Amino acid sequence: MENLSEHIFLTGNAGTGKSTLLDHFRNKTTKNVAVVAPTGVAAVNVRGETIHSFFGFPPSITIEKAEQEGKYTKKAKIYRALETLVIDEISMVRADLLDSIDVFLQVVRKKKLPFGGVRVIMVGDLHQLPPVVTSQERDVIYNLYETPYFFSSQVFSSLFGGLYSQLRFIELETIYRQAEKGFIDLLNRIRNKQTTDEDLEKLNRQVIGEGDCLENYIILTAINQQADQINEARLSEIEGPNHTFRAVRSGHFSPQYAPAADEVSLKTGARVMLLNNDPQNRWINGTIGTLWRVDSGCAYVKIDGGEVEKIEPVTWKSFKTIYNPDKKSLETEEVGSFKQMPLRLAWAITIHKSQGKTFERVAIDFGRGAFAHGQTYVAFSRCTSMSGLKLIRPITHQSIITDPRVSDFLKGLRQVAVEL
Repeated sequence: MENLSEHIFLTGNAGTGKSTLLDHFRNKTTKNVAVVAPTGVAAVNVRGETIHSFFGFPPSITIEKAEQEGKYTKKAKIYRALETLVIDEISMVRADLLDSIDVFLQVVRKKKLPFGGVRVIMVGDLHQLPPVVTSQERDVIYNLYETPYFFSSQVFSSLFGGLYSQLRFIELETIYRQAEKGFIDLLNRIRNKQTTDEDLEKLNRQVIGEGDCLENYIILTAINQQADQINEARLSEIEGPNHTFRAVRSGHFSPQYAPAADEVSLKTGARVMLLNNDPQNRWINGTIGTLWRVDSGCAYVKIDGGEVEKIEPVTWKSFKTIYNPDKKSLETEEVGSFKQMPLRLAWAITIHKSQGKTFERVAIDFGRGAFAHGQTYVAFSRCTSMSGLKLIRPITHQSIITDPRVSDFLKGLRQVAVEL
């Protein structure tokens, strides 16, 4: 990626190492790079900024407003020095937002080229989180674009103009999260909505029986309310005092960036999830365990299948990109921090919040059914093996929702890549 001149769309199934590759590129590149993401939590995970923060966009950005922002921005030196822009979680970026970025950069850099001549690396899996379109925005978006996805933007379409494509398509194929070929193949069929009756029969054998115990399973739910109710009910069943950890914020760290709650209340014996990656590799973001005890501001957690580990508060940092006039380069500057115990209750979590995490034992409850593109695939692909998977209720073909516009786009892009 370092030596390519084209724009890049980097994708791959869940568990193929997109985040790891992005992190490697970020650490090794010699170019002036900014890394952005559509949400605060995603931005913190990649040590970047939200798209709106980096470009100074108001919440309801339009192409017209982006043009004005480009004319009057006070950070022109940053954008003119920018060589490569990395956009993580590109599946969540709407077409109008990508076009706003394009117009803004063209104006501020005074270049009538896609993104004003900045090379853009788009990273993400279109079969996972889709862009959000509210009911109030729906009519406007569909009047302007064929779909709300980034690939329907005018700037993305322009990358295929002329004799040569200006886009390099990179698709990672090796899956590291799961090892069983049969389970990987099944996940691919769920991903592409190609499941057979035999697949559903196999999945529905995992439906829990009356006497089944879910003690060491995390329940994935479709909605927040259901996950909260499960966690609160299970916590109330435990006798003993609450242990409350309160976050400490400094500088500018927006609440929407926070990877943990401002106030975390736990009891000894509670099921908890670790929310950070341990530098010594004893746990990763998403590891599950049981709270053993709390002592002197530290939590001791018995990791499932492992040892009791001492967990200390973690400091997450927020950054902004600045221009260094002496070096004529872009640098990241810390602007705020958020310190909190990296734990949350883990009897249940929403499918949405499970994005990017890996679990050994998962029980999935779609409630009244899946309702969003990619939701079922995200849920099943969190689990490392078929044997670690349980269903609260049977699944049907209707529970597997895949947007055919995504499948058609990827099929066409693969064909173009082969022809090139």
